[in-house]
Amino acid sequence: MRSLWKEIGRGAVLTFSVWFLLFVYSTIKAVYDDHEELVSANTELTKMNAQLTDKIKLLIAPSNESKEKAKRQAIRERLGKFLSEASELLQTTCAAPTPACTDARRKLEIRIERYLKINLESQYEERFRSRITNFGVPWEDIRGDMNILESFIKELE
Repeated sequence: MRSLWKEIGRGAVLTFSVWFLLFVYSTIKAVYDDHEELVSANTELTKMNAQLTDKIKLLIAPSNESKEKAKRQAIRERLGKFLSEASELLQTTCAAPTPACTDARRKLEIRIERYLKINLESQYEERFRSRITNFGVPWEDIRGDMNILESFIKELE
């Protein structure tokens, strides 16, 4: 009977050992498969996140090119307003040479020079200052101002 119990004990230990090894193997395999699936999902989500981030950046922040284009448009519009002011000045105050005409023209020129200095490269201010002026003929000076403003507007298109 002892040998029977020994046989049963050996069989039980062997069966338990096999089942235990199968359990350990299955547990390790399940954990490893879950890990692989998680790594795969994480990689895919990271790629999708990067793509979405890039799309959001494009939608939210305009490109430098579009910012520059908008800035140039705003500058052209302001130069156009200066051009309108000069035209109005030519038709009203400077219809005849008077000290008021000279004073108004000089104030307009100062405002234009200040705007050019702040908003454009220094070459624009220098070109505006160095234009040919007809001293003593204010309406011709205003026409010169208008011509140079028109050329600046064309250059900034």
